[in-house]
Amino acid sequence: MKNKFLLGAFALLSVFTMSMTSCSDDDKPVESSIEINNAKFGHDGEATIGSDMHLEANIITNAKIKLIEVEMTKADGTQVLTKKYDTGKYVGVLAATFHEHIDIPSTFAEGNYKVFLKVTDMENKQKVVSGDVKLIIKTAKVSVDILDKATHKPITSAKAGDKVIVKATVASLDAAKPVTEMELEFHGSGEWEVELEEAVLAKYIGKSNFTFEEEITVPAKAAKGKCHFHYTVEVEGHKNTAEIEDFEIK
Repeated sequence: MKNKFLLGAFALLSVFTMSMTSCSDDDKPVESSIEINNAKFGHDGEATIGSDMHLEANIITNAKIKLIEVEMTKADGTQVLTKKYDTGKYVGVLAATFHEHIDIPSTFAEGNYKVFLKVTDMENKQKVVSGDVKLIIKTAKVSVDILDKATHKPITSAKAGDKVIVKATVASLDAAKPVTEMELEFHGSGEWEVELEEAVLAKYIGKSNFTFEEEITVPAKAAKGKCHFHYTVEVEGHKNTAEIEDFEIK
């Protein structure tokens, strides 16, 4: 009888101890954390002076976003540009896709710069990621549309493998300086380049003023979801990009 009593007491003590341990674990505060993934600075690491710089990143935090800051410095560390986002769609949420175009003044010099993206949460924890951006001079005017193959009207979505029409206008700022390279790309959770035949490229490379209008195939590997379409030409060693935002791969 005495042994049974002792066993029962030990059992109750074990349950009580486990209960207290569980409560103690539940009472421990969860430390805030910030993740910044897939950060992209500029178009292929470049931005045009007098235009804007593309910035994008996926941000996740368990304490909600309080502030996002962008800073650009010269190679020697001198700060040349800052921008804060402390109100609006990025603030007070646990996750956000940060996507902005930061104006680059025409007074900036060509060269390599460092860009910092800093995220602060509601508990004042911070996380910073950085990337290199080369500021270049615009050497061509470029615009682009994606058109329906049958109607030739602009569209905002297509399926991987679909045939669509890309129509772009290109004008070198110096008519004596022709286009030397051309690139078409869908850019979302990955980067999917559009393959152009040599015969197609030959129609435009070497010209300084033209309208590009060709049927392309949306890359078969393009993932479903929102993406950007980039049409880029190179003139005088500088890339000039026209972009379609929020194009959807269905």
